Amino acid sequence: MAKIKIERSNRQIAQFQNTPIGAAALPVNQIGGMVEQGFVAIGNSIKRVAEKTKAVEDRNNIHDLSIEALPAITDNYDKYNGSTNVADSLTFLQSLDIENFDSLLKDQNKEVKDGFKTFLQKQQLQLFPKLKNEITARHVIKSKETDKSILDGHVKNMAEPDGQTKFFGTSEFDSWFDDPKNKIRYSAKEFSNLKTSYEEKAFELQLINNARSGNIDLLDDNVRKDI
Repeated sequence: MAKIKIERSNRQIAQFQNTPIGAAALPVNQIGGMVEQGFVAIGNSIKRVAEKTKAVEDRNNIHDLSIEALPAITDNYDKYNGSTNVADSLTFLQSLDIENFDSLLKDQNKEVKDGFKTFLQKQQLQLFPKLKNEITARHVIKSKETDKSILDGHVKNMAEPDGQTKFFGTSEFDSWFDDPKNKIRYSAKEFSNLKTSYEEKAFELQLINNARSGNIDLLDDNVRKDI
Protein backbone atom coordinates (compact mmCIF):
# COMPACT_ATOMS: atom_id res chain seq x y z
CA MET A 1 0.00 0.00 0.00
CA ALA A 2 1.44 3.28 -1.07
CA LYS A 3 2.23 5.87 1.58
CA ILE A 4 1.68 9.65 1.15
CA LYS A 5 4.53 11.66 2.57
CA ILE A 6 3.79 15.24 3.61
CA GLU A 7 6.92 17.29 3.78
CA ARG A 8 7.05 20.36 6.08
CA SER A 9 7.26 23.59 4.18
CA ASN A 10 10.43 25.51 4.73
CA ARG A 11 8.70 28.87 3.79
CA GLN A 12 8.47 31.45 6.57
CA ILE A 13 5.56 33.85 7.34
CA ALA A 14 6.30 37.27 5.91
CA GLN A 15 6.96 39.94 8.54
CA PHE A 16 4.02 42.44 8.95
CA GLN A 17 4.74 45.93 7.65
CA ASN A 18 2.69 49.08 8.42
CA THR A 19 1.22 51.04 5.51
CA PRO A 20 3.63 53.91 4.80
CA ILE A 21 1.86 57.20 5.71
CA GLY A 22 4.84 59.40 6.27
CA ALA A 23 4.28 61.25 3.02
CA ALA A 24 0.67 62.11 4.03
CA ALA A 25 1.53 63.39 7.49
CA LEU A 26 1.21 67.20 8.07
CA PRO A 27 3.58 69.18 10.19
CA VAL A 28 2.16 70.15 13.57
CA ASN A 29 2.52 73.88 12.89
CA GLN A 30 0.55 73.51 9.64
CA ILE A 31 -2.28 71.75 11.45
CA GLY A 32 -2.31 74.54 14.02
CA GLY A 33 -2.59 77.13 11.25
CA MET A 34 -5.55 75.35 9.70
CA VAL A 35 -7.33 75.19 13.05
CA GLU A 36 -6.67 78.86 13.61
CA GLN A 37 -8.07 79.76 10.18
CA GLY A 38 -11.17 77.74 10.99
CA PHE A 39 -11.72 79.64 14.21
CA VAL A 40 -11.18 82.96 12.42
CA ALA A 41 -13.75 82.02 9.78
CA ILE A 42 -16.25 81.04 12.45
CA GLY A 43 -15.48 84.24 14.38
CA ASN A 44 -16.00 86.40 11.28
CA SER A 45 -19.28 84.67 10.55
CA ILE A 46 -20.50 85.26 14.10
CA LYS A 47 -19.33 88.88 13.89
CA ARG A 48 -21.30 89.47 10.69
CA VAL A 49 -24.41 87.96 12.24
CA ALA A 50 -23.90 90.05 15.38
CA GLU A 51 -23.52 93.24 13.33
CA LYS A 52 -26.73 92.53 11.44
CA THR A 53 -28.53 91.69 14.67
CA LYS A 54 -27.26 94.89 16.32
CA ALA A 55 -28.42 97.02 13.39
CA VAL A 56 -31.92 95.54 13.65
CA GLU A 57 -31.92 95.90 17.43
CA ASP A 58 -30.84 99.55 17.12
CA ARG A 59 -33.64 100.16 14.64
CA ASN A 60 -36.14 98.58 17.02
CA ASN A 61 -34.91 100.74 19.89
CA ILE A 62 -35.13 103.92 17.79
CA HIS A 63 -38.71 103.02 16.85
CA ASP A 64 -39.70 102.34 20.47
CA LEU A 65 -38.06 105.56 21.70
CA SER A 66 -39.79 107.55 18.96
CA ILE A 67 -43.19 106.17 20.01
CA GLU A 68 -42.37 106.95 23.63
CA ALA A 69 -41.40 110.55 22.78
CA LEU A 70 -44.47 111.33 20.63
CA PRO A 71 -46.87 112.19 23.52
CA ALA A 72 -44.45 114.83 24.85
CA ILE A 73 -43.98 116.25 21.34
CA THR A 74 -47.75 116.35 20.78
CA ASP A 75 -48.35 118.01 24.17
CA ASN A 76 -45.76 120.66 23.34
CA TYR A 77 -47.42 121.30 19.99
CA ASP A 78 -50.88 121.53 21.52
CA LYS A 79 -49.71 124.18 24.00
CA TYR A 80 -49.65 126.68 21.14
CA ASN A 81 -53.04 125.78 19.61
CA GLY A 82 -54.47 129.19 20.42
CA SER A 83 -51.28 131.22 20.22
CA THR A 84 -51.06 134.33 18.04
CA ASN A 85 -47.41 134.94 18.95
CA VAL A 86 -45.21 133.85 16.02
CA ALA A 87 -42.20 133.57 18.38
CA ASP A 88 -43.92 130.56 20.00
CA SER A 89 -43.20 128.52 16.88
CA LEU A 90 -39.47 129.00 17.53
CA THR A 91 -39.94 128.02 21.18
CA PHE A 92 -41.60 124.80 20.02
CA LEU A 93 -38.75 124.14 17.58
CA GLN A 94 -36.23 124.46 20.39
CA SER A 95 -38.24 122.02 22.52
CA LEU A 96 -37.38 119.31 19.97
CA ASP A 97 -33.64 119.63 20.60
CA ILE A 98 -32.14 116.22 21.45
CA GLU A 99 -30.74 117.60 24.71
CA ASN A 100 -34.30 117.75 26.03
CA PHE A 101 -34.54 113.96 25.71
CA ASP A 102 -31.39 113.06 27.67
CA SER A 103 -33.30 111.03 30.24
CA LEU A 104 -34.92 108.96 27.48
CA LEU A 105 -31.58 108.24 25.80
CA LYS A 106 -29.53 107.75 28.97
CA ASP A 107 -28.53 104.10 28.40
CA GLN A 108 -28.57 104.05 24.59
CA ASN A 109 -25.58 103.63 22.27
CA LYS A 110 -24.35 106.21 19.75
CA GLU A 111 -26.16 104.64 16.81
CA VAL A 112 -29.50 104.75 18.61
CA LYS A 113 -28.93 108.34 19.71
CA ASP A 114 -28.05 109.36 16.15
CA GLY A 115 -31.14 107.61 14.82
CA PHE A 116 -33.36 109.29 17.40
CA LYS A 117 -31.82 112.65 16.50
CA THR A 118 -32.78 112.03 12.87
CA PHE A 119 -36.34 111.30 14.04
CA LEU A 120 -36.44 114.62 15.92
CA GLN A 121 -35.13 116.49 12.90
CA LYS A 122 -37.93 115.03 10.78
CA GLN A 123 -40.44 116.17 13.40
CA GLN A 124 -38.93 119.66 13.31
CA LEU A 125 -39.14 119.83 9.52
CA GLN A 126 -42.74 118.63 9.55
CA LEU A 127 -44.23 120.40 12.58
CA PHE A 128 -42.39 123.74 12.76
CA PRO A 129 -43.66 125.15 9.42
CA LYS A 130 -47.16 123.83 10.16
CA LEU A 131 -47.28 125.48 13.59
CA LYS A 132 -45.76 128.70 12.29
CA ASN A 133 -48.37 128.95 9.54
CA GLU A 134 -51.19 128.28 11.99
CA ILE A 135 -49.92 130.86 14.48
CA THR A 136 -49.31 133.40 11.70
CA ALA A 137 -52.87 132.94 10.41
CA ARG A 138 -54.29 133.44 13.91
CA HIS A 139 -51.97 136.40 14.42
CA VAL A 140 -53.25 138.10 11.26
CA ILE A 141 -56.90 137.46 12.17
CA LYS A 142 -56.40 138.74 15.71
CA SER A 143 -54.41 141.75 14.47
CA LYS A 144 -57.09 142.69 11.97
CA GLU A 145 -59.72 142.47 14.70
CA THR A 146 -57.56 144.81 16.79
CA ASP A 147 -57.13 147.09 13.77
CA LYS A 148 -60.91 147.34 13.45
CA SER A 149 -61.31 148.21 17.10
CA ILE A 150 -58.59 150.90 16.95
CA LEU A 151 -59.92 152.43 13.72
CA ASP A 152 -63.46 152.45 15.07
CA GLY A 153 -62.17 154.50 17.99
CA HIS A 154 -60.36 156.95 15.71
CA VAL A 155 -63.45 157.35 13.52
CA LYS A 156 -65.61 157.99 16.56
CA ASN A 157 -63.27 160.79 17.67
CA MET A 158 -63.06 162.18 14.12
CA ALA A 159 -66.84 162.53 14.09
CA GLU A 160 -67.11 164.33 17.43
CA PRO A 161 -68.42 167.90 17.24
CA ASP A 162 -65.71 168.97 19.68
CA GLY A 163 -62.90 170.41 17.56
CA GLN A 164 -60.03 169.19 19.73
CA THR A 165 -61.32 165.62 19.90
CA LYS A 166 -61.88 165.68 16.16
CA PHE A 167 -58.32 166.96 15.57
CA PHE A 168 -56.68 164.25 17.66
CA GLY A 169 -58.92 161.58 16.13
CA THR A 170 -57.95 162.66 12.61
CA SER A 171 -54.23 162.83 13.50
CA GLU A 172 -54.27 159.33 15.00
CA PHE A 173 -56.25 158.01 12.02
CA ASP A 174 -53.68 159.38 9.56
CA SER A 175 -50.76 158.13 11.67
CA TRP A 176 -52.20 154.64 11.76
CA PHE A 177 -52.40 154.46 7.97
CA ASP A 178 -48.88 155.90 7.64
CA ASP A 179 -47.40 153.20 9.90
CA PRO A 180 -45.56 150.52 7.82
CA LYS A 181 -46.21 147.93 10.55
CA ASN A 182 -49.93 148.17 9.85
CA LYS A 183 -49.50 147.93 6.08
CA ILE A 184 -47.77 144.53 6.13
CA ARG A 185 -50.99 142.74 7.10
CA TYR A 186 -52.76 143.85 3.92
CA SER A 187 -52.18 143.95 0.20
CA ALA A 188 -51.84 147.42 -1.32
CA LYS A 189 -55.40 147.24 -2.65
CA GLU A 190 -56.81 145.98 0.65
CA PHE A 191 -55.06 148.75 2.56
CA SER A 192 -56.32 151.43 0.19
CA ASN A 193 -59.88 150.08 0.38
CA LEU A 194 -59.66 149.91 4.16
CA LYS A 195 -58.73 153.58 4.42
CA THR A 196 -61.49 154.64 2.03
CA SER A 197 -64.02 152.56 3.94
CA TYR A 198 -63.16 154.16 7.29
CA GLU A 199 -63.08 157.67 5.82
CA GLU A 200 -66.62 157.09 4.57
CA LYS A 201 -67.64 155.81 8.01
CA ALA A 202 -66.16 158.91 9.64
CA PHE A 203 -68.03 161.16 7.23
CA GLU A 204 -71.34 159.38 7.81
CA LEU A 205 -70.90 159.56 11.57
CA GLN A 206 -70.01 163.26 11.35
CA LEU A 207 -73.28 163.89 9.53
CA ILE A 208 -75.25 161.98 12.13
CA ASN A 209 -73.56 163.81 15.02
CA ASN A 210 -73.98 167.23 13.38
CA ALA A 211 -77.61 166.46 12.69
CA ARG A 212 -78.17 165.43 16.28
CA SER A 213 -76.46 168.55 17.58
CA GLY A 214 -78.46 170.76 15.20
CA ASN A 215 -75.40 171.97 13.32
CA ILE A 216 -76.85 170.79 10.04
CA ASP A 217 -80.35 170.04 8.81
CA LEU A 218 -80.45 166.88 6.75
CA LEU A 219 -83.90 167.87 5.53
CA ASP A 220 -82.45 170.96 3.87
CA ASP A 221 -82.23 170.32 0.13
CA ASN A 222 -79.05 172.42 -0.21
CA VAL A 223 -77.34 170.47 2.57
CA ARG A 224 -78.42 167.18 1.04
CA LYS A 225 -77.14 168.39 -2.34
CA ASP A 226 -73.73 169.26 -0.87
CA ILE A 227 -73.54 165.88 0.77
